[in-house]
Amino acid sequence: MSRKPKRYPLPLYERMLKRWVSATFWLAVFVTGFGAAAWFYAPQFSDFNIYLLLGAGAFAFLVTLILFLIRKAAYLQLYPEYLRIVTPFMRVKVNYKSIKRTNTAEMGNLFSMKKVRGMRREIVAPFIKHTAIVLNLSASPMASWILHSFLSYFFFIPKDKTPHFILLVDNWLDFSTDLESSRSAAIQYRPPQQQSPLLMVSGLAEEKPKKRKRGLLSGLGDDERKK
Repeated sequence: MSRKPKRYPLPLYERMLKRWVSATFWLAVFVTGFGAAAWFYAPQFSDFNIYLLLGAGAFAFLVTLILFLIRKAAYLQLYPEYLRIVTPFMRVKVNYKSIKRTNTAEMGNLFSMKKVRGMRREIVAPFIKHTAIVLNLSASPMASWILHSFLSYFFFIPKDKTPHFILLVDNWLDFSTDLESSRSAAIQYRPPQQQSPLLMVSGLAEEKPKKRKRGLLSGLGDDERKK
């Protein structure tokens, strides 16, 4: 049974999901608490509105639990023929042969903190001096609008329309070494060529029949036949 490739976690996704867990948890607490207070202290509220608030609070708690469980479900894997990008919402396979070149850059050089606002700024702030790997591709693995819809904002250089990915992992040096090793092996590998059946038949037809070796007693048999 083949071993599964090593996983390289994506810390930006984990931090982003932790922020969502915190936000949805406190939203659930607020809505549920408001519904419970209305149940006991505001009889003028209809039962329908109270049940609606309690239901919304329960749903928010459920979303919080799901986000907590998938907070580490974003990582990279290096397979023999492709790089696999896994996130809670999407999985992408990047063929090694489509990678034109790789280079490294600090996150602060890729994303200007003056232009990143709101929650995005809070998410990327701890990683602004971390080194990321930029994959420049010859072709996108799927439609660009799909990738931008389901992958994080921090996978792409702002305003850059060329096919590429930004990969930020905890240990970029180990990942870069393993990536180049897998990529080189995939490019150099050539599957064994199978010979065409027609060529095999023609080759057999062209083979000359082997000459029969004459033994020491073969001459005696010939003499008897002549008599």
